[in-house]
Formats: sequence, structure tokens, C-alpha cells
Amino acid sequence: MIKTNICSLSENDILEIKEKSLEKLKELHKTKDIIGKQIFFILDTCAKVIYYPLGADAPWGFTDVKGTNTNDSDKVFVVLNSSVSVECQVFAAAHELYHICYDRKEDIITGSDSESDLTELKANRFAAEFLVSESLLKREFKSYVNDPKNVMLKDILKLSELFEIPYKTMVKRLYETGLISSEMEYKYLQITEKEIGIERKRYSISPMIADNRIAIADHTALSIEAYEKGLISYERLEYYLAKSKLVPDDVGIKKEDEHLLPSDDELDDIMGE
Repeated sequence: MIKTNICSLSENDILEIKEKSLEKLKELHKTKDIIGKQIFFILDTCAKVIYYPLGADAPWGFTDVKGTNTNDSDKVFVVLNSSVSVECQVFAAAHELYHICYDRKEDIITGSDSESDLTELKANRFAAEFLVSESLLKREFKSYVNDPKNVMLKDILKLSELFEIPYKTMVKRLYETGLISSEMEYKYLQITEKEIGIERKRYSISPMIADNRIAIADHTALSIEAYEKGLISYERLEYYLAKSKLVPDDVGIKKEDEHLLPSDDELDDIMGE
């Protein structure tokens, strides 16, 4: 059976979220764009974002907020779980964007099909609206679905890849925008991960697998900049880059490029001038 929510969004809640989503898209000049992985860059503008492989069964992400000033990104930290698929990371990032922009609330997104908290339902709906606006979905639906009255599993998978969102999110968006019936929504929400995997392979649709990356906001860029300015040693750079599982050679820096201090003879020559 489909899991049901203990609470649900009212029509006014949904209208409010749609307005907030459109407002944010307009603010970013993205009303005609498919957002997808752009959400990571958007999130970077309002938070310090850390990507870390927490494990496939761990929460998709969480937010820690310090203070109430919405313009202070240095006091907002978001961790995204790079052990889950990229499409799940995309959804989690949009979910956390809602909390940062609209309720300044610490949060954990578990990735569960059921939510009992009204705020979490709002954040989920915002993520869906923000990543898959109704106008863009209907536009792409016309382009990629051959028979609108008989939407196939492959059609949904193609659309979910196009928008870079989880399969179930796309199923729900198709129902929410009136493109499939409630019966079809129920049917496609019952499809197993194994069946989805087979269908992806049959039609060469990318699974957007987990990347397991480690990235700590602008930590790597700042470390490289500090080294290039001679503020830290090569060994210190190695130490900092190791936190992101990188070595200097990965970012184009070799040992011989290190800023060396003058030798004793060179110092004597300098002092003698």
C-alpha cells in the first residue's frame, strides 16, 4: 500500500508554496530553465555546502542554521549525502533551500515516502515545484511523451532524467499537474527499484548514481589560493586537500612548484647588498 501522511497540505498551503517557488525562480531569472544540478550553485549562494558520503541508508541531507539573518550565508551550513543518487541530492538541495529561505529552521531530510511534519511537507512540495514547474513540465511532456493518454514507464524515466529528479517525485508531479490520473500515479508508485533499473537499461536512461564526493564549501579553492600566495607550505596544502580526498597534483600543483625559502648563501648575498 502507498504510505499516507499523518498530515497533509491544504489548498491554501499549496497555493502559498507555488507562489514562493515562482517568486524564487523569478528572483533567480530561472523561470524558463530546467534547474537540475544548478540547484547546487543556487544553494552555494545562501549557505556553506558540504558534500559527504554518509551512507546509502543515511538521511539525504540536513541543515544547521545560526541566527535569523537571511542574508548571512556564513551562518548556514548544509550537508548533502553524496552516497545517495545525484537526483536525490538535487531534491535534498531544493528541500533545504526552502528551510533556509522561508523558515530558517534546522532540518533533516530522510528521503522517506511519508512525512508527519507540516513544514517538511511544505519543503518537499516547494522542492518539487521549484525543480519541476508546471509550465516547463507540460512543455517537455508534449515533446517527449508520444501518447499523453497512455504514459509509459519509459516516459516517466526520461522526464525524471531530463529534470534530474527522483523517479517518484516525477510521478507525483505528473499527477499534481493533471498529466496522469490518480490511478496511474498509484500504479507507477508501486514499481520496484529492480523494475526501474531494468527499464533504464532497456532504454539507455542514466541512473544518476551516487558520486560519493567529498567537498567542503570553498575549502579547496581557499587552500589553493593560500598556497599560491605563499601563505601555507606544500605539506600544509597536502593536509588541507586530503580532507576532500585530493592531492596537489589533482589540482595542477606539483612539488617543485613549492615556494621555497632562500638558502643560507642566498640570505648572505641579500644581506650583503
